Amino acid sequence: MSTFACPICGNINRIGAKFCGRCGNALPAPQFDIGRETGRLGANSLIRDRYVIVRVIGQGGMGAVYLVTDTLDQNRVMALKEMSNAAIVDARDRAMAVEQFRREAELLRRLRHPNLPIVSDEFTLGDRHYLVMEYVPGSTLQQMLDRGEGPFPENRVVAWANQLCDVLHYLHRQQPPIIFRDLKPGNIMIMADDRLKLIDFGIARLFKPGQQQDTMLLGTQGYAAPEQYGGGQSDARSDIYALGATLFSLLTGRDPGQLAPMRALPSVRDYRPDVSPQLETIVLRATRMSANERWQSTQELRQAIATVALGPTPPAPPLPRPPTPSGPTLPPPAPTTHRVTTRLLLRAAGLSNRQLVVAGLGLLLAIVLAIVGLSQTLYRIPVIWNNVRFESVVGPFAYAATRRRFAGGLAHFIVVVLGQWLVLTQIDRVITSVPALLLGGVLSAAVIEGMIWLLPRVLGGRGRDDAGAWQREAGWLGLAAVLAYITLQWPANGLATAFNVVAWLFAFMLGAAGWFLGDMVQGYVYMKQTGMHWR
Repeated sequence: MSTFACPICGNINRIGAKFCGRCGNALPAPQFDIGRETGRLGANSLIRDRYVIVRVIGQGGMGAVYLVTDTLDQNRVMALKEMSNAAIVDARDRAMAVEQFRREAELLRRLRHPNLPIVSDEFTLGDRHYLVMEYVPGSTLQQMLDRGEGPFPENRVVAWANQLCDVLHYLHRQQPPIIFRDLKPGNIMIMADDRLKLIDFGIARLFKPGQQQDTMLLGTQGYAAPEQYGGGQSDARSDIYALGATLFSLLTGRDPGQLAPMRALPSVRDYRPDVSPQLETIVLRATRMSANERWQSTQELRQAIATVALGPTPPAPPLPRPPTPSGPTLPPPAPTTHRVTTRLLLRAAGLSNRQLVVAGLGLLLAIVLAIVGLSQTLYRIPVIWNNVRFESVVGPFAYAATRRRFAGGLAHFIVVVLGQWLVLTQIDRVITSVPALLLGGVLSAAVIEGMIWLLPRVLGGRGRDDAGAWQREAGWLGLAAVLAYITLQWPANGLATAFNVVAWLFAFMLGAAGWFLGDMVQGYVYMKQTGMHWR
């Protein structure tokens, strides 16, 4: 390591420099690893001529985690996991650990799932092994429990359970299947929006001194299934046991590892009488001692959890509190949603992914067939042809379905240009002025994006499910469709077409309809991922 970065401007300077060559700032002396322990890389030091160390964010045993910036990717903030094999005395064990590290690191780099941090790089320097991965801000569930935030409300635990089932199902259907083996609150990071990520695949256990191949995968006492202690072969049902033990801990605030080992967990309702009997049964079955008596797949478990997530949840009675110093209080149950799309989704959430795909493809096919088959018919009906501009639905739909900036404007522009060409081709006409069409497309797309940018002010702090929120959102995007119609038609077809009041009315209705359909799509995907109907 012969260079390090300036903490002010990021310029790379040689070791020994007292001042930055770019900004002239006085440089602190970088600190370097002087022993076998991890976590000794000093702030502002550069590793692999790419990653600048910001600070240590985690430390323990033979591993450490740093917050770093990637100088080759616009100083993107990343997490750098450092592991050392120096404490493994036996040469054969050390070689085995290094080879296993390389295989698992390569495996992790291929995984892509919303509930897994992205691993972007891995390398080895001497006896140190490094993984570069997405930095996940937030707290682990164990940290939240330690701070006294648990036990957690049932609806929140159910939402986390849905996400865990989804990511475990993704891992279990890899070829070969990936068994996590160490699911527990300490390995689950919760972000600000209550989404979670699994943050530790246990790869660091490869470098614990004295570990043998058959003991690396035992997991954590209280969360590891009985078969992980030599009672049988670990498989997907081992992760289901750990998930059930994790739900037990989140609902009761009790550590399963402190209860009687190698015995069935007690009932959740022994500690939380307010928990629904359905969820209690789900946890009990997930933590059966025999793998054959548990849920046999995460999909089966998730279907059972869906009956809890979608069923009516009565207000929970207050928990009995012992006469001890004040502890955390549970937040009140989530209020009933006022959003019309969410209410419809709660009734239709039983659709499977296959049914959703079939419905989406059917809708797309119907739109294409309608454009091809009805263009000439609509052309002969002046009231519809001159007043109903179907592209008005696209921008609001794309934004509502993705909730991403520029999605609405970009989709609107593409459909305006390609749609005009496709429709006019069907009626044996050509585009009058391509530059005017492109100008109108750009201006109308900009109008849509501007209206989307103003949307938070229109909502005025209202939450997604608050009264009046969806009406304002639908109305505002309907108005955006009207303004987009005007700015599209003015350069392309003149003022008379642009200021057609009847066309404004249809554009408003189509824009609101686009919001409705897009919000249904976005809400359905979110609900399938998390089991929640709120954001």
